[in-house]
Amino acid sequence: MKKCKGVFLIAMMLLTAIFMVVTLSSCDLYDYLYGEITPEEEPEDEEKECEHNFVMSANGLKPTCQQEGYDLYICSKCGAEERQALATVGHEYRNNVCRWCGANAPAKATVHSGNGATLLVYETTNVSNEKLYAFRFEGDGVFSDDAAVKWQSYLKGLRTVSIIGNVGLPAKAFYGADGLYEVTISGAIVSLGEEAFFGCSSLKTLVFPDGIRTIGDGAFKNCSELTDVTIPAGLTYLGNNVFSGCDRLRDLTLPFIGSKDRQGANVAFGSIFGVGTEESYSQVYEEDGQKTYFSIVDSLRNVTVTGGENVRSYSFAYCSALIEKLYFSAELQKIEEYAFFYNSGIEQIYFAEGSKLNDIEDHAFDTCTELRAFSLPAGVQTVRTNAFSRCYKMSEFIFGDGSEVTTIASDAFLSCNSLQKIDFPINLTTLETGAFKGCTALEEVHVGENVVALGINSFADCSLKKVYIDSTTVANTTSNNVSRLYGSGNGFELWIEENIEVNALSYINEHYTCPNKDILTEAGGKKYRYWKIKQ
Repeated sequence: MKKCKGVFLIAMMLLTAIFMVVTLSSCDLYDYLYGEITPEEEPEDEEKECEHNFVMSANGLKPTCQQEGYDLYICSKCGAEERQALATVGHEYRNNVCRWCGANAPAKATVHSGNGATLLVYETTNVSNEKLYAFRFEGDGVFSDDAAVKWQSYLKGLRTVSIIGNVGLPAKAFYGADGLYEVTISGAIVSLGEEAFFGCSSLKTLVFPDGIRTIGDGAFKNCSELTDVTIPAGLTYLGNNVFSGCDRLRDLTLPFIGSKDRQGANVAFGSIFGVGTEESYSQVYEEDGQKTYFSIVDSLRNVTVTGGENVRSYSFAYCSALIEKLYFSAELQKIEEYAFFYNSGIEQIYFAEGSKLNDIEDHAFDTCTELRAFSLPAGVQTVRTNAFSRCYKMSEFIFGDGSEVTTIASDAFLSCNSLQKIDFPINLTTLETGAFKGCTALEEVHVGENVVALGINSFADCSLKKVYIDSTTVANTTSNNVSRLYGSGNGFELWIEENIEVNALSYINEHYTCPNKDILTEAGGKKYRYWKIKQ
């Protein structure tokens, strides 16, 4: 009986389970059949394939004469890349040299010097189909004068010249090349023949690197647009008339003044500009009664002398060319007598820092009527006779730091009537007769302690208002002191350093001075006693 009950319970449980499954299944089936639910949709693929939008990138690789390139395309959606190959191309020439491999462009013509140098002539055309040429000099060697004949037919269309090696250029090398506008020199021109750049009227600037030794006569004649020329210190020969007709030349740098062997008229600065006439000239050189006239271009304003050779006598004498600034290198050691005598053009003269100048001879700057100021290099020991006399516009004269000047000679500054003040160097010992006579604007003088001698009329005919004396010797100079030193001695204040004991006899004269010990003043960190001038 119990067994039957157990079987019955199991059967009931199975029936219940079957009923529930059938019920649920029938519900789902009903809903499916009558639209209450839809079958489960298939999931979409997460990595769907991109519909690329390729755009050309700037990061491709250009082909060259030796290497293939490619165009690079990048998808704007996903960043994917594609490359399109590009075949190698021909040479790309710049200044007649391939920018990729360095190969020279095919030359229109080749001219050999016969001793190592070569000229390559390159041809191009402009928008008007006009043939133009570029010259390229390579190797080391000197071209003969006959070589210029071989390239003469190309000069009319010549536009640029490049010097790669160290070459010597013949006479008339670029004669009449009026379209030549650029000369680049990465090597050197060791020699330049006569009239080499004659008539190159489009050329504006020429800078020669070290290496050039000789420049022939008329080398730049009629280069009418040339404004700036630089010639280094190694030059040994500069011909005549080199810059004749360079009517716009403003800045000139060269190693020395004059031309050729610099004898006779060739020492004159004007010799490199050409001969003028008696009616039209800017410098004249006279020797043994024979006058040579030169015409320095009116445009010239700045001249720089880079070499150490002496400035020869009469180099700038009788010259009216308006040179605003003249520069000398530190190597210059001597300015000879009359070098600038009667110069009415130069306004300012400068010496490089560390100047080795040690001698300015007699009359060197006598009658430089436009000279405005002068700073004397420290190594000069004597300002010689008439060295700066009649420099009528010179308002300032400076002794350089550490000046070694011990003597200012007779008439050294005679009639420098714009000079208002002079500060003497500490080493000065001697002022000779009339050293500053006629300096009518000079108002103040300070005589240093080392000065032991003042010549008669050292400051005669000046406009002195104050004179300070630190020198015991000068303060006690006997025999009519004020008259000897200052001419009339009328109108100025005399101040003597307070610790100097003055011999009263030094100033005994009824017309000049008497002590007034109660009045003191201070100047330059020292105190001075006043000695009143009698009228």
